[in-house]
Amino acid sequence: MIEFMIANKADIQELTNIRIEYMDEAFNIISDDDRKRLNVELPIFFKKNLGDKCVAFVAKDNETIVACALLIIIEKPNSPVLKSGLVGEAMGVFTKPKYRNQGIATTLMRNMIQFAEIRGFDRIDLDASANGAGVYRKVGFNEKQTEYIIMRISL
Repeated sequence: MIEFMIANKADIQELTNIRIEYMDEAFNIISDDDRKRLNVELPIFFKKNLGDKCVAFVAKDNETIVACALLIIIEKPNSPVLKSGLVGEAMGVFTKPKYRNQGIATTLMRNMIQFAEIRGFDRIDLDASANGAGVYRKVGFNEKQTEYIIMRISL
């Protein structure tokens, strides 16, 4: 039976494992050196941020995490459109292949939205893959049309 919950510090190794599994599938470019580095750095990130700046919504089957959706919490200055200043960034939404097409990711995203609504977030942003866009639309995400040009610098 699948159980839905928010991960805690006891789940850090499993969160690390599923995050690496997600990156293996999504990017298909993780070298052995990257894998070793991630196995060291991800637990440090989760120990530092889990429950504070990062909330991991997970689905477990017999205590094993089979799906995960991360919510990164960002606090911005208040403005007319950011009344609380709290913004979430959803990332790393992943379900192990055996558990797909059962509504698990949809439930995780609904749990994330409910969490953010209760805490007064102004919005949740995400970058959707073509495969994931349907799930996000189903729970209420819309493509953002903006007059801004989205820019990034990689450092």
